[in-house]
Amino acid sequence: MNPGASGQRRFRYAPTPTRELHVGNGLAALIGWAAARSVGGAFALRIEDIDRTRSRPELAAAALDDLRWLGVDWDEGPDVGGAFGPYVQSERMARYDAALAELDARGLVYACQCSRADVRAAMSAPHLQLGGEAPYAGTCRPTHDGPRALAEDRGGYRLDVVSLGDAAVVQLEDAWLGPVTEDVRETCGDFLLGRPDAPTYQLAVVTDDIAMGITDVVRGHDLAGSTARQVLLYRAFGGAVPRFAHHPLLVDEQGQKLSKRDGALALSELRKSQMAPGELRARLGAAVGLWGADVRRAAARDFIEALREVGPAGGPEPTVDGRPASGEIRAGAWHDGAWPT
Repeated sequence: MNPGASGQRRFRYAPTPTRELHVGNGLAALIGWAAARSVGGAFALRIEDIDRTRSRPELAAAALDDLRWLGVDWDEGPDVGGAFGPYVQSERMARYDAALAELDARGLVYACQCSRADVRAAMSAPHLQLGGEAPYAGTCRPTHDGPRALAEDRGGYRLDVVSLGDAAVVQLEDAWLGPVTEDVRETCGDFLLGRPDAPTYQLAVVTDDIAMGITDVVRGHDLAGSTARQVLLYRAFGGAVPRFAHHPLLVDEQGQKLSKRDGALALSELRKSQMAPGELRARLGAAVGLWGADVRRAAARDFIEALREVGPAGGPEPTVDGRPASGEIRAGAWHDGAWPT
């Protein structure tokens, strides 16, 4: 079955069950779900649990409960099934191995023995001191001496980005951020795709999006840095590149991105505190400029109506106090009645 044959747009939300969902995850789910509903699209829930060390099935189950409490439902997922399952990545490992083998057979990847420490040690770029990413130095790129074999305990296959030449320059129109241009050779270079039975996020997410016919990816601004390299993979596999929309992030009062380590902001904790889901939805919508801070209760469907006028469904970009809501929005205090600023 061709998932795109009906012409219906297909969206997905893909939580990682390594910790409980927090309010930032809830915002991403609401915006993605509302974007799908605003255009009559299908909405799929996919559990991305390829991190076998940290992923826990009980957290995946809890995430479904939290999302339902927030008012999010889905047309396809691990609990309801669907035509493009399974919807749990740990049950799709053979697909990632096949995808990696395809790229290897076509000469688009090469074996790399470098660990993360090796990559950083080979670089002297000043931006690394500021927390930037280390572009791969090409240490294991094949030469006339022949390709290297995979090491037993580190490294993996890398996409040979450098050999793409100017095709490594990705240009796209993000529905929330606007025009985006990135030369993947300069930002990260040949990037890691993993090894048999151990795919990276980049390989797994693109393989699944193509297989599930995903046409629209709505997610947080923190994942925008993965987009260009994923576009290269969609192209390598001959898949259609989805529309992308990266919405603003919630940050804490110190301006730091909310993390799953922020237990006080876990959706489960807010549920236990007897916060009404309508109150939380109102705060989240106000934080990204979908309505004013004077709104005290909001239904999930209010996000649908708001996104028909702003954001990824088309129309003017959301603003907060007259400023574009395309970066980071402070979450404020969530337990003392204060509203986001």
